[in-house]
Amino acid sequence: MIKIAILSIGNEIVNGDITDTNSSYIAKKLRQYNYDIGAIYALPDKIDVIKDTIEELSKNYDVILTTGGLGPTFDDLTTKACALAAKQRIKLKKELYQPLIDTIKSKGVKLKISHLKQIYLPENAIAIPNDHGTSPGFYMKINRALVMSMPGVPFEMKHMFEQYILKMIKKLYPQPNIYRYDLKFARLPESDMDDFIRSQQFDSVNIILNAMSGELAVRLSST
Repeated sequence: MIKIAILSIGNEIVNGDITDTNSSYIAKKLRQYNYDIGAIYALPDKIDVIKDTIEELSKNYDVILTTGGLGPTFDDLTTKACALAAKQRIKLKKELYQPLIDTIKSKGVKLKISHLKQIYLPENAIAIPNDHGTSPGFYMKINRALVMSMPGVPFEMKHMFEQYILKMIKKLYPQPNIYRYDLKFARLPESDMDDFIRSQQFDSVNIILNAMSGELAVRLSST
């Protein structure tokens, strides 16, 4: 089974200033196609933390998906962290220059030198188009993992994920069809359901228990 990790990067997430909706969105989408998420991390805008996390996870995971830290400002550090983890230089991707200029002009924004930071990528990275923003995504190999980096703005991230990254994952790591069924019970203690499940043989069925206010959900999935 393919192992996938998600990294959501930004001080605003770690500090609790905003809710990390990107990770939950990605995880739900991937689960629809029978991909399990092995881990989700929230990381601050600290280059050593980002670099060390990617470097360590890349030894054990097949795919690492990152969101955030691709913009033009001082605290956008994901690209540099990926380069350091891969022991590569940052290189200007000339083919991205004109699309960046065109996008900035279309938004009525004055071009600044800092904008060019967004088209400097690790030398072996391949850019992923951002159809709704100025920061392209990219993917590259680091150790065992295919690292795929997306912007943190949810609207930009969702489009990039659906149009490019999800399709790439499905092509590179095809999965069998998965079948799901959810059961919901009222006034049934979670411990009673746990006892019942333990007494049965469900070797080929994945089971998740979700206790909520007033009800218990039993989520079944299998190939």
